Amino acid sequence: KTAYEIKECDWSSDVCSSDLAENKTRINLTDGHEIAEVIKLREVNATDGQILEILQQDQKWLAETERLIDGLDSNSLADLLEGRIDRGSAQELIKIEDIEVREQVRTMANEAASETCERKIDRIKRKMDKSMDDVELAEGEVTFASSQEDLDDANNNLSRAKATVRNLAKTAEETRPVAKAKDIKKAAR
Repeated sequence: KTAYEIKECDWSSDVCSSDLAENKTRINLTDGHEIAEVIKLREVNATDGQILEILQQDQKWLAETERLIDGLDSNSLADLLEGRIDRGSAQELIKIEDIEVREQVRTMANEAASETCERKIDRIKRKMDKSMDDVELAEGEVTFASSQEDLDDANNNLSRAKATVRNLAKTAEETRPVAKAKDIKKAAR
C-alpha cells in the first residue's frame, strides 16, 4: 500500500521547490540543473529571496547565474543546462563576444572533453576486465575451498571483487564528457 501526501501549495515557487527537493534526493544535480531551476523560477515570477531559499545559494551566485543566462548564446546555454560544459566553462565563454568565435571555441572544447572522456572510459574498462578476472578467480577459490576458513576467505574475496565490478560499472555509466574552463581556455588560444 502506497501512501501519498496531498499538499496544497502556491503553483509558482512551492511546486518548483518541491520538484527540486525530490530531484536532489534522486540524483546529483549539476550546475545546469540549478541554472535551469533559476530559469523555471523566474518564469513563475519568483523573487530573489525565494530563489536563494530554494536553491540554498547566495546573492553573488544568483547574480552570476543570471549574467550567464542573459549573456550566453542559446547553444552555449543549452550545453550548460545539459551538463556538456560546466559553470567555469560558461564563464569563460561569456568573455568571448564574437558569437561565431564562441561557437568554434565551444565546439573545440567539447571535442577535447569527449576525447578525455573516451580515454577515461577505456581505463575503466581495463580495470573492469581485471576485476572480472578477480571474480572468476574468487569463484574458483569458493569451489575448491577445503575448509570453512578457506571458504569464508574465498567468499570475502568474491564479494570484494563483485563490489569492485559494480563500482566500476557505475563509474563508467556516470562518466560523461564535460568541457571544463581549461578546455575553453586552450581552445580559445
